[in-house]
Amino acid sequence: MSPRSRMLVVVVVALVAALAWLISGVVTIDLLAKERLLPLWWVEGGAIPGVALVFLVRAAVADDPRLATGSLRALAFGGAVAIALAAPLNGLLIPDGSGIWWVGLTEESSKLVAALLFSIGVGRTARSGLVLGASVGAGFAIWENAGYVFGAYADAGSAAASVTLAVQRDLVGLPLHVLFAGFVACAVFRAVQRPSAPRVVVAVAVFLVVAAAHSTYDWTQLVLPDRAVLGLALTDWVAGLLVLALVATWLAVLRTLRRARLVEAGAVADGRR
Repeated sequence: MSPRSRMLVVVVVALVAALAWLISGVVTIDLLAKERLLPLWWVEGGAIPGVALVFLVRAAVADDPRLATGSLRALAFGGAVAIALAAPLNGLLIPDGSGIWWVGLTEESSKLVAALLFSIGVGRTARSGLVLGASVGAGFAIWENAGYVFGAYADAGSAAASVTLAVQRDLVGLPLHVLFAGFVACAVFRAVQRPSAPRVVVAVAVFLVVAAAHSTYDWTQLVLPDRAVLGLALTDWVAGLLVLALVATWLAVLRTLRRARLVEAGAVADGRR
């Protein structure tokens, strides 16, 4: 099966699983009143898109088995490590929600530490940073999204009422965590691989820009007016445009890394002749 065919299978399976998740939440928890299944439902809802994203990444790095395996470890455990680091930091620096500007620094640094930890045995390159950072970001978002869905259910008392928030978090919050963490780890791993003043400056700049973008996005959710534009909330337009811009940049970085890898492989092959 070609990489494109594998990616298509992953997307189809993820869509079917997401539909089954929505139906099971409304029927099993609301109609049948099986509230003891709520924790499973919350985590499952966050895991479906995260796992799908990581399997798509695995298909893209199938030529590097260590990196492909490492991405699964980073998803399964790295996100939990990052959450464990970020939660107390947020509690100390943002006790009442007034220090929202700290969020980008605390969460992005926590995800970077987790990516560095789970790069042991895999190697630190720009490519592995992009993949492992994205995997940690997906794992982080799974746990965070479960918390948001829990809050929505606690407020409304209905699984159906939390579906809208769950979908929004999976379409916006999860991709942002994946993209942000991938960018930061890519720049930092590149600087670690071959240290130089320009690379260190770029790594620091990327981290600060990503942290600022993260905090700014959270801030806009608080200050933008509750106004609809063409049927969508203004905050949703901002989030969608940010995700599209980051995805375009991420694809450009992946293409550049792929070309650099092919050039390097060609140079090695020529040297062996």
